[in-house]
Amino acid sequence: MTKDKIISLALFLAGLIAYTATLAPTLLQGDAALFQYTPYVLGVTYPTGYPVYIFLSKIWIALLPIGQIAWRMNLFSAVCASLALPVFYNVARRVLNNRPAALISVLLFAALPTYWRWATESKIYTLNILLYTLALYLAITAQKQKTKLHAAAFGLVTGLQLGVHSTTVLLIPGLLLLFWLNWKQEGETRRGRDKERGRQGEGKTKQKPLRASLFTIHFSLFIAFFALAASAYLYIPLRAEWLIARYGRNAAIQHGLLADFYQSGAAGLIRYFTASDFTGGVVANWGKVPAQLISVYLLQLMPIDFRTATWLILAAGFTGAALFLLRPSLKRRYWPLLLLYALPIPFVLTYGQGEQNAFLLTSNLIFSLFTGATSGWLFTLCKSHFTKAQAKLATLLIFALFLIIPYQTSQYNLNWLSHKWDTVQYDYWTDVLRHPLEKEAGMMASWGDLTSMWYMQHVEHRRPDLPGVYPADEPVAADWLAQGRTLYIAAGRVMDAWEPGVMERYQLIPWGRLVKLAPLNSDPLALLPKLSQPQNAVFDDKIRLLSADFPPAVDSGDALYVNLAWQALSDLPELSHYSLRLVQEDRIIAQKDDTLRSGWFPLDYLPAGQPFVGAYPLQIPPGTLPGSYRLQLAVYQKAQHEWPLQDGSPTLNLGPVEVEFAPAASSPGVRRFNGEISLDDYDFKVKRVGQGKGFPLRLLWRALKTPEDNYTLQVELIDRDERVWRDWQIPAATASWRPNQQVRQQVDLTIPAEAPVGENALSVRLSWLRPDGGPLPARYWLFPLGNSLTLDGPAITPKKNRSFEKPSPQIKSAVNFENKVALIGYDLPAAFNQSSTLSLTLYWQGRGEMRNSYAVFTHLVDSAGQVVAQQDAVPGERGKQPTTSWAIGEYITNPVEIPLPPTLPPGEYSVIAGLYLPPTGPRLQRLNKAGQPAGDSVTLGKIVKKQ
Repeated sequence: MTKDKIISLALFLAGLIAYTATLAPTLLQGDAALFQYTPYVLGVTYPTGYPVYIFLSKIWIALLPIGQIAWRMNLFSAVCASLALPVFYNVARRVLNNRPAALISVLLFAALPTYWRWATESKIYTLNILLYTLALYLAITAQKQKTKLHAAAFGLVTGLQLGVHSTTVLLIPGLLLLFWLNWKQEGETRRGRDKERGRQGEGKTKQKPLRASLFTIHFSLFIAFFALAASAYLYIPLRAEWLIARYGRNAAIQHGLLADFYQSGAAGLIRYFTASDFTGGVVANWGKVPAQLISVYLLQLMPIDFRTATWLILAAGFTGAALFLLRPSLKRRYWPLLLLYALPIPFVLTYGQGEQNAFLLTSNLIFSLFTGATSGWLFTLCKSHFTKAQAKLATLLIFALFLIIPYQTSQYNLNWLSHKWDTVQYDYWTDVLRHPLEKEAGMMASWGDLTSMWYMQHVEHRRPDLPGVYPADEPVAADWLAQGRTLYIAAGRVMDAWEPGVMERYQLIPWGRLVKLAPLNSDPLALLPKLSQPQNAVFDDKIRLLSADFPPAVDSGDALYVNLAWQALSDLPELSHYSLRLVQEDRIIAQKDDTLRSGWFPLDYLPAGQPFVGAYPLQIPPGTLPGSYRLQLAVYQKAQHEWPLQDGSPTLNLGPVEVEFAPAASSPGVRRFNGEISLDDYDFKVKRVGQGKGFPLRLLWRALKTPEDNYTLQVELIDRDERVWRDWQIPAATASWRPNQQVRQQVDLTIPAEAPVGENALSVRLSWLRPDGGPLPARYWLFPLGNSLTLDGPAITPKKNRSFEKPSPQIKSAVNFENKVALIGYDLPAAFNQSSTLSLTLYWQGRGEMRNSYAVFTHLVDSAGQVVAQQDAVPGERGKQPTTSWAIGEYITNPVEIPLPPTLPPGEYSVIAGLYLPPTGPRLQRLNKAGQPAGDSVTLGKIVKKQ
C-alpha cells in the first residue's frame, strides 16, 4: 500500500471516529428532523426537493438495518463527511504536488465547525461535499484517464451533485473548465513529446494529432450522463402527484409527506424548481454585494469557520490564490479554481437565508486548498534556501504551526457539539403523543417543530392520526375551530405573536405540555378528558383532583404515564408543583416533580376555577424489582411543605401499580461474576465526600442466567495498599433473578472518620459470596480479575475544624456511651425566664469507631417525668458534626437549642441527654465504671423557669 493510500485510509478513519464521537444521538428538529424521516417515507420536501439525497438515504437506511432511523440518518452524514476527506486529499495531492501541503488542506477543511457540525446531523451538505470532491477528482485526473468511461463518470457525479443541491449550477462552469484544461493539457503534452521525438529522429513513430472531435464525444457523454443523473428531479412531480392522489393535498401536507410549496401544473413546477419563494433576494440584493464582501463575508462569515488565527488563515488563503496565478506549476488551474471559490459567495450574500456558511462549504474547500498552496510554497523555499537537515527541520516546524489551527478548532468542535446534542426533542414528542388526545386533533406549531412530530408518526407510528397545523397564526387556528375540529398548541410560544387578549377570545385549557384551544362559549369542564378513575381530593382548599388514569402495570425500566384532571380552587402561583411517587414500604422507588402549569399557557399562574390536565411520565428505574407498589400524589409550592388533604395527610394514594419483569434491551456489562451476574452500571452521585460523611452507591446488576443460589454482596472500602477500612454484607435473593433481568441495588456507604484523603485514596471493592462464604470468580470481559472487582471511589476530603484540644465546659462529666463516645461536660444555665428556646452546650469526645450516624436528644422533663420540650438533631452546629465523622480522641462542641412551648408553666425541670439511631432507636447505653449498662441517658441537672 502506497503512502497516499495509507494517508487516505487514516483520514477516513480519523474523520469517522471524530464525527461519530459527536454524533447527534437521536431525533432533532426543523430541517434535520425533516431529513431524518423524509427518505424513509419517500416524501417531497421543500424546494428544490433534493431527490438524489432522498434516494441514497433510502438505500442507506435499507443497508444499515440497525439503530434508530434518526441515528442512522445522522450517521449517514458522518460517513459522507469522512469519505470526502480522502477524496479531497487526493485532489489536493495532485494539484499541489506536495504531500504535507495536501494534508494541511484536508485537515483545515475537516475541522471547520460548519463542516463538522453538518457531519453530525442529517442534512444534505456532507453528501454534497462528497460528490463535489469526486467531481473535482475526475476533472483533475482527466489528463491521465482520457476515456469515455471517465467522461461519463464525471457527468454522472456532477449530475448527482445537482440532484443533492441546486447550487451546483454555480459550480458547473468551474468544473467544466477544470475538466477541459486538464483534458487539453495531455493533448498538448503528447504533441510536445512528438515534436521532441521528431527532432531526435524518432519521427517514424509519430502519433496522430489529437482530434477536436474526441473532446466532442467526451463532452457529449458528459452531457448525456449529467442529464441522466439530473433526471432524478422527475421524482418530485411523480411522487408528489401520487401523494396528492392517495391522501389529498391538504392531508399530505398536514402529515408532513408533501411540502406546501409544491403546486401542480407547469407554473407550480417552475416556481418549485427555481425556489422563487426563497430566492427573491438573489435578484434584489446584487447592489449590496461589493460592500458585503468585507462587512459580511470577511468580517462575519469567514471567522465562523476559520475561528483560530483568522487573519493569518485569510492571509495564507489569499496568498495561495495568488500563487496559483504566479507559479507555472499551478497557473493552469487558477481560473477554474477561482470560479469554484468565488461564484457561491455573491449567491450567499444576496440569498441571505438559512445556513449561509453551509452554502459556503464548497468555497471554503477551495480556500483550504489555497491555504495548502501557501504551505507548499513555504516548504519549497525551505528546500531552496537551507541545507537538507535544516530544510527538514523547518518543514516540520511549518507543518506543526499549520496543524495548530485544525487542532484547536477540533477541540472547540468536540466541546461545542458534545454539549449541543441531547434527546430533548425525542423525549418531548414521546411524552406529548402519549397525552390523552382526541382522534385527529390538530397539533399547531411552527413547521420546524412539527417535523419532529411527523418523524414520530411515520417512523415510530405514534398517533399517526394527528394532523400538523401551520403556520401557527391566529386566522389558521380560528378557521380550524370554525370547522368544529379540536386544536392543541403543541410547541413554541405560538400565542406570543397573536393579538393581545387571547383568553378573552378563546377557552385555554393547559393540557400537560400542550394547551387546548376551544371556542370561548365552550364549557371548560366539559372539555376535560373522561379519565377512568373519578376523584374528589382537595389539597389545602387550593386545588381539586377531579379524575385520574394510569395503567395498572408497567415494565421495569419503562415510563408509567399518569393522566390527571384538575381544577384550581384559588389562584395557583407559578411555582406550584405536583409530586408523583412510586413507593413500596415507605421507600420511594421513583419520583417526578414538576410545575402544574403548562409552559405555553399565557398567564404565569393558574387562575381560580381554571380546569387543566396533567400528563406525567413517571420513569421507573431499570432494575426495579417486579412486585406491588403504590402510586402517591402530593402538591406543594416550591420550598414549602406539601398541601394537606382534608384528612391532614400530605399525600394521596392513587392506587396500586404492578411492576413487571421486562428483559433488558441493552447489552450486558463487561464486569461479570461466574458467568451468572454482570454489573451493567454504577454511580456514586458525588465526586467528593468528606471524612465521616455518607454517600449512596447505586448498582445495576443483570442476571446473565438464573444464579445457582442466593448470594451475598460484599462491599469494601479499601486504600491503595488494599487495607479494608470498612465493609458491608448485603444478602440478596439472586436465585429468583430471571435471565436478562436487571436489578437495581443501593448501598449506603460511610467514609471512616480517619480515612486517608485525596483522589483515589479509597476504592470500592465488590464481591459476591456463596452461602458458604466462598467468592464468585470475577472477570472483565475475557480477562480474569480474581474474586472481586474494584471501582474508583470519589475523592476524600479532610474534615474541617477537627479539634483534639480539650475544651473547658462549665460542668465537667465523664459519661461513657458504649465505649464509642463520652460526654465530658456541658454548659447549662441554672434558670431561665420566659423564652422561646433553651440554650445549652454539650461537649463530646470520640472514643471508638462510629459506623452509624447517631442523633443527640435533649429533653426537658417536668417533675412527673413527662417530656415537655425536646430537641433531636445530628450533633454540631447546623448538624455538621455527624458521629460518623468523630475520630478517636477528637473533641466536639455541640450547641443545642430546645424550642419551648409558650404555655410552659414556671417550676423546676430536669434536662436529660443521650444518643440514638434515627428514626426510632436504639439508644446508646451509658456504661458504669465496671463497664456494665447503667441506662440509656444522662441527667444533666435541674433548671428552674422563673415567673
